[in-house]
Amino acid sequence: MGMSKGAINNCVIRVSQAILKFQKKVIRWPDEEEWKQIGSRIKQAHGFVNCICLIGGTLFPLAFAPTLNSEDYFTQKWNYAIKALFVCDDTAKITLVEMGWPGSVHDNWVWFNSNVYLAK
Repeated sequence: MGMSKGAINNCVIRVSQAILKFQKKVIRWPDEEEWKQIGSRIKQAHGFVNCICLIGGTLFPLAFAPTLNSEDYFTQKWNYAIKALFVCDDTAKITLVEMGWPGSVHDNWVWFNSNVYLAK
């Protein structure tokens, strides 16, 4: 793209800061009334009963192995990464982000240790 690594890094930092600045206003878990609406739409569209969210995990690759506990960040894809779990509603609106887990951790482990799961 004709950009230096430093310029790209600066862009990534600025975009990340902007997202984090508005995170609490934009990314939030639905209240009970929203659950009912989301559940109704998912049931009508896909036939899933009592489903209020869709969950997906992903890995963010690291350029270098972490200094501490690097083996925890080594993935099945033979690289080092940080695990993230995204939860969204049926309109693809993100309602929860769990980020920062070591790349070797399974998606279920992240979900079972999320604030939303623990609050139930």
